[in-house]
Amino acid sequence: MKDASHGIEAPCKRWLFRLRPPGHAALLLALALAAHYAWPAARVMVLQFHPGAWLAGIGGGSVAAWGILCFRRKGTNLVPGKPVLHFVSDGPFRFTRNPMYLGLLGAHLSFALGYGTLPFYLSLAATFAVLRTLYIPYEEALMQRQYGAAYEDYRRRVRRWL
Repeated sequence: MKDASHGIEAPCKRWLFRLRPPGHAALLLALALAAHYAWPAARVMVLQFHPGAWLAGIGGGSVAAWGILCFRRKGTNLVPGKPVLHFVSDGPFRFTRNPMYLGLLGAHLSFALGYGTLPFYLSLAATFAVLRTLYIPYEEALMQRQYGAAYEDYRRRVRRWL
């Protein structure tokens, strides 16, 4: 579906894709938790590392919070797909173009490392896939259209993830 204000392809409008990224992650974590407890065969231990779980959760949450704080300081929109009022390239945006998504994945990784079972690693991979295919391409096209050369220069300087 085309976004009327920007003429670019918008994310799918079905109910599932109206969720914001944290909603997708929460839904996938809930499914992983259900699979973990409902089917003993799903509890195949992949990798469990409790201190790593805490580090990933705290680190991910901190990076995401820093990105949100930068958006709020500039007075720009946090909702994916809405017009960006100000181009933010300071704070964690100096190191990654997607610090809030990176933080969300770090927090999600904390569950995978804490439980250590296959359903949680699969939900982490699915969350990454949703972000990578549904949100990021649309947001990058929106930024390109809205900020042109300034955004192109930023894309050349700063990596998508790390």
